[in-house]
Amino acid sequence: GGVNTCTAEQAVVLAHSLSLLSRPDIEVGQRAVAALAERLAGIAESLDPQMLHTCLLALARLRCSDKEVVTNFERVVGHNLHAFHIKALPAVLDAFTQLYVACDQVAAEMTTVADDGNCGVEAPVPASR
Repeated sequence: GGVNTCTAEQAVVLAHSLSLLSRPDIEVGQRAVAALAERLAGIAESLDPQMLHTCLLALARLRCSDKEVVTNFERVVGHNLHAFHIKALPAVLDAFTQLYVACDQVAAEMTTVADDGNCGVEAPVPASR
């Protein structure tokens, strides 16, 4: 709820700060990341290239796995690619790679759960007498 009341600049700073605090072995709350990612996707078109770059790198580091958010950022970055500094491009490509890997991992997990047919819940074992 609070993310939607942030200004664009505050949302970018929040994403950047969270990404700096995150580590690969510790997952940041996915609901918080999802809410922040949706907010950033909603304002992406209004961001200047430097802030857009910062958001993209932060979302990659936070392992955002919302395919719609990633697709929106891909579209906006594509429209603004001419404004990015040439040295930023490898990091942009790497960020998109990380984002699509995160999306694929979530999709694979959902497929596995769906294939199990039990939504990840173990069937109760009857008590032996």
